[in-house]
Amino acid sequence: MADFVEWPWPGGPCPVPPKQKVEVRYAAGSNTGAAGLFDWRHTTRNWAVLRYRVLADTDKKEM
Repeated sequence: MADFVEWPWPGGPCPVPPKQKVEVRYAAGSNTGAAGLFDWRHTTRNWAVLRYRVLADTDKKEM
């Protein structure tokens, strides 16, 4: 599994394809899912992505 990548403040466009499965960490917790589902631009304080890592593509069809 890949290491977490620090996502800089104030964020920006999603750094991976929108359907890529990722694990993200933010102030309010963590989650996994398609990259396009998360707040990469830091428009919300609690849900802004602070770190992420790319997960295996095995579940790509389900996204």
